[in-house]
Amino acid sequence: PNANFDIMSYCNPRWISDQTYAAFRASFNVGGGGAGGAAGAEPPEREYLVGAGYIVEGLVTMSRPYYRLVFPVGHDDEAGEGRYVLELQDAGGTPLFTRYFDTLGDSEQPVTGVGYFRQTVPWQPGTARIVIREGPAILHVTHVSAHAPEVTLKSPSGGEYWPPYSEQVVSWSGDDADGDPLRYALLYSPDQGQTWTAVATNLTGESYTVDVSRLAGSESALLRVIASDGVNTSQDTSDPFTVEGKAPAAYVLYPLPNSVYVPGAPVLLEGTGTDPEDGTLTDGGLFSWSSSLQGELGVGQTLYLDDLQPGHHVITLQVSDSDGLTAKDSVSIFIGHHIYLPVVLK
Repeated sequence: PNANFDIMSYCNPRWISDQTYAAFRASFNVGGGGAGGAAGAEPPEREYLVGAGYIVEGLVTMSRPYYRLVFPVGHDDEAGEGRYVLELQDAGGTPLFTRYFDTLGDSEQPVTGVGYFRQTVPWQPGTARIVIREGPAILHVTHVSAHAPEVTLKSPSGGEYWPPYSEQVVSWSGDDADGDPLRYALLYSPDQGQTWTAVATNLTGESYTVDVSRLAGSESALLRVIASDGVNTSQDTSDPFTVEGKAPAAYVLYPLPNSVYVPGAPVLLEGTGTDPEDGTLTDGGLFSWSSSLQGELGVGQTLYLDDLQPGHHVITLQVSDSDGLTAKDSVSIFIGHHIYLPVVLK
């Protein structure tokens, strides 16, 4: 939570993450019990094609391959609208699915007019090529090869124990009967495959060193490697292994460091905490406050105090997670009056 945010705020416009959007959408019983099935039933899934790149003055650049991934039905089935077209075609050039889209300006790019795109479209059996065009003008063509790649995850193989702040090497082997170069994505699940997060993408080698401090702890962790030959995709998943849990992170929001309050003035203590396993911590009982001058101040995510003693205080917030692990954050404040010395003229 302190590194990966739900609202994508590094581009304009901002949008909600794909994982959360899909989870929200799947949680609604839109069909009302008809074709959608009984309430609470798992939504049906299908294969989708995911691709991203840039279009600059008619030139398409895709540094990452397409991936074919499984999402709930209806994940992204609309025809869309916009200047550009992404089209799945059969061997004869007949469109099987057409998506219209516009690019997003990327202010971080030094070239004026650079436009980023990311599209997810339902995969169509019989697709022979993927075409990106502007009107009738074809800008980019990706051909679908005859064979999907093969990939085998070698390590972890199941049963391993990963300490919380270690580095672990994940290895796999990949092969493609068509001789296509392969790119790999590495995913992690702390809940036996119910949810997945990306560890690394667009890998060209057959190993990757994982910083375990970034992974949520789990006694049934899984790793998955996905191989793409440009379009066709295969994957392999490890057997369960153990990743030790991590302590939470604590943050004092108020008071601000080096704040000055007159005696008797109300002081707001407010903090927040996140945990790799528990997410954002909201239970006030997990937050405790103390002062270097007065000792324990109280429990709660937010406190209002008007009885702090005059002097310098180091205010410390301690946050606990569900595993009993703790973290602390501190700020210094002063309770008292400003002293103004007179100017002495000679």
